[in-house]
Amino acid sequence: MLWILLQNDDAVHWWENPVLLWMLGILVTVLFGLWVAERYFKKGERSSDMRQQKAEEKLNLVISLSTERLQSIEEELGKTRTKLLHESFALGVTLYHQGKYEDAAAKFRDIVDKVEALPEVYYNWGVALYDLKRYDDAIQKYKKAVELKPDFTEAYLHQLGCCAW
Repeated sequence: MLWILLQNDDAVHWWENPVLLWMLGILVTVLFGLWVAERYFKKGERSSDMRQQKAEEKLNLVISLSTERLQSIEEELGKTRTKLLHESFALGVTLYHQGKYEDAAAKFRDIVDKVEALPEVYYNWGVALYDLKRYDDAIQKYKKAVELKPDFTEAYLHQLGCCAW
C-alpha cells in the first residue's frame, strides 16, 4: 500500500504526502511500541529473576539461621544432658554413702536407662548391688563396666571379689 501511495501522489516529495506520513506514523508507533514493550518485557524478566534470586537468598539465610539455631539447641541439650548425668551420678553416690543401697541401685539403673551407659555408673551400680547381697547382679554390672572400659581395674577386682564369696 505504501508503494501505491509513493507511486501515485500529488505531492512533490514523499514527506509532503499526509496519508503516507500518517501510515508511517502508525508504522513507527507500532514498531516503537513493540520495541518499548520488548524493553519492558526484558526488564520484567530481569526483575523476576532478581525477585527469585532474592527469595533464594532469603531462603538460604533462613536455612543457615535454622541450622545455627539447631546446633545451639544441640549444644544446650548436650550441656543439660551432661549436667543431668553428673547430678544423677552424685545423687546415686550420696544415696549409697547414706546406706540407701536400693535407692542408689535404682538411681544408677535410671542413669543407664535414661542418660548414658558409662562404666563408672555400672561399677557403682554393682557396688550397691553387692552391698544388697545380690552378688550375681553385681557381677553382671562389673562385667559390663569392664566391657565398656577394659582397663577399669577396680571393676575387675570387685568382680573377682564377688566370685571369691
